Parts: sequence; structure tokens; C-alpha cells
Amino acid sequence: MNSKKIAYVFGPMSGVPEFNKPAFHATKTFLVNKGYTVLSPADTPIGLTQAQYMDISFAQIRACDIMFALPGWNTSPGAIAEVAYALKIGKMFFRRYGSNSMVTFTPNLFATVN
Repeated sequence: MNSKKIAYVFGPMSGVPEFNKPAFHATKTFLVNKGYTVLSPADTPIGLTQAQYMDISFAQIRACDIMFALPGWNTSPGAIAEVAYALKIGKMFFRRYGSNSMVTFTPNLFATVN
């Protein structure tokens, strides 16, 4: 049984060079070094439909202990959907603060609507 806390990383992918994978992977390393097991949409296979990606993401969100935001998450329709779901099921949210710290925050979905 895994005694480590599980973190789910979320942020923009579509329309970002390399699907933002360098940022996802750097964040994964940051969280692993803090003792977390990390779930990330950047680790899913290529070639699925958007609905399949979201289904996998929602399952990972249910399995995680915390949600960890990448910059620009509020510009991504997929990340906004993930946040709405995670808020509904009571997940805690964190983001990076400085080079080696993390802080909690409460996402404001209404601020993302254009």
C-alpha cells in the first residue's frame, strides 16, 4: 500500500508548445522530491479523444489527495473542468511559491469566464 500522498498536476496543454510537457515534468520532479506520488495528464498516451482524456483525468482526480496548479491553468477549458470537478468533491489546491515552496489557494472559476 502506498503511504505517500498523491498529487494531481493540472494546467494548460492544448495550444501550448510541446503540450506544456516540460512544465508538467518539472512540476512532477518538484513534487516527487517533496515525497508525493504524482499523477499527470502529461503522462497519458497520445491519440485519445478529448472525452477519453477527461475521463482518465477525472479518475486520477478522484484518486489524488491534492491538486497542484501550473501557471495559466485558468486559460485552459480542460483544466477549468478539472478544477470544477475537484472543487465539487472537496480536493485541496496548491501552487508553487518561489523555487522550493508550495502554498494553498482557492481557485476562482468565475474569474476565468471571458
